[in-house]
Amino acid sequence: MKVSLHASGRFRVAFHESYHRDLIDKGIVDPAANRAVTVWDRPDGEGKAAWLVASIQLPAAFYRTPFNEADFTKATNLFNIDQGNALEIGIFLSPRFSDDLEGKLAKVGTPVWYADLEDAGAFSVVVRQLPFDPESLPKPLIIPVEALHSRKDVPTDEAPIRNGLGCLLFNDPVADGVLRVVEVGGVTMTKNSATGSRQ
Repeated sequence: MKVSLHASGRFRVAFHESYHRDLIDKGIVDPAANRAVTVWDRPDGEGKAAWLVASIQLPAAFYRTPFNEADFTKATNLFNIDQGNALEIGIFLSPRFSDDLEGKLAKVGTPVWYADLEDAGAFSVVVRQLPFDPESLPKPLIIPVEALHSRKDVPTDEAPIRNGLGCLLFNDPVADGVLRVVEVGGVTMTKNSATGSRQ
């Protein structure tokens, strides 16, 4: 998936070009179909110095890989995620860049990057922890086999359960005004022998 926050004020979530081509080759989408999954207008900040327009949440409940400092060969910002929380990588929009913007965002979390788009405003990336309840996620989800990234992940009669999968869940930014993506790990997929669907 690719998220585009255009200076024009039109935001969109779209399939990556290569993945979209794969969907066309599988006959899942029409060749003439737009790659965009959803398009929405930039939300109004209602006079705020900065407001959230998109976020990626990484819940601690789904991260169990041991930390190995040797895996990091370049300068890297590391953030701890406490149990019961999610690390949120938030993208904030401001009407304009100002010298005191970083100080204002520091009251929300840890500012790590910004882009000054002049007349189009300024985008800032802020990292923070937020409470997260894994039970709040929708389940079970029924999906078509074609939606799986790898055919080896498809449950079969011989192996009706697949463990350790990952997925991205996102809301409807048109309705909510903010795009919220949650990265979920440890997903188990099973084949429903009665209907043949996977969930």
